[in-house]
Amino acid sequence: MADSVTAARPRAFSLAVVRSIPAWAWLAGLVVCSIAFRYALGRRNVAPWIMVDELVYSELAKSFAATGHFLWRDQPAGSYGFVYPVVLSPAYRDRWRGYRFVPRPSEHEYLAMLRLLVHHRRPFVARVGRSGDVELVVLPKSD
Repeated sequence: MADSVTAARPRAFSLAVVRSIPAWAWLAGLVVCSIAFRYALGRRNVAPWIMVDELVYSELAKSFAATGHFLWRDQPAGSYGFVYPVVLSPAYRDRWRGYRFVPRPSEHEYLAMLRLLVHHRRPFVARVGRSGDVELVVLPKSD
């Protein structure tokens, strides 16, 4: 009986100490520990690396654009989601098709880019159109 009473006192004391600490302090401590743990794991990497999921999703998008099937290294990959590769696949179908829809810069825009590169002067830019259809226009500036 005496053993259970002496064992209950430290447990009750430690429970009271834990309950006396506010929830925000527990959360902040958890975040700090998580940051320290991730930093310690990241110190082992000597160079930046690509996450495996990003590589797999890009490969799935390429195979879907080419064959219409989700293949990773010529093997079916059924455990990954299909929405992201489907959204990415048009970019891999014809990479150069999108450039036809981008207007070429005008002479004024080229001059504005040169002013920015050489003289570090920002170009004058005006918004043209409604809030939904905003087009940025570089205005000519006489020097």
